[in-house]
Amino acid sequence: MQRDGFFKVDNASVLITIGAFVLLLACLPLALRLDESIDRDRPMYTDLSRMATLQNASLVTTGVVVPVELSGGESVAIGEQEFVASEGVSIVVVGVDDDTGYCISVSNEYDASKDDFCG
Repeated sequence: MQRDGFFKVDNASVLITIGAFVLLLACLPLALRLDESIDRDRPMYTDLSRMATLQNASLVTTGVVVPVELSGGESVAIGEQEFVASEGVSIVVVGVDDDTGYCISVSNEYDASKDDFCG
């Protein structure tokens, strides 16, 4: 008795399925390495975003930038908010245009950096 129809299995479809599975499995180490790289830079970009938000608030309320130079674990008060740098992250804020603007540079212990995010 021969089976025709939807569930008919032939060697080509089985080999294609196995090949696709092996290809995806081979890509797994690359995907994990990329994910690890992104994860270890995340605190640096989080600190950059938080510092930009605090500096913008300081400009709106007081009209001046708060110059900052911090390393991991150090803190500073900006307005009524306290900012604590994440472990392994260094952050530098300098005033520009007579302190009516700012530029932020951040780096981490893995030699990743983002220079001159200005606002």
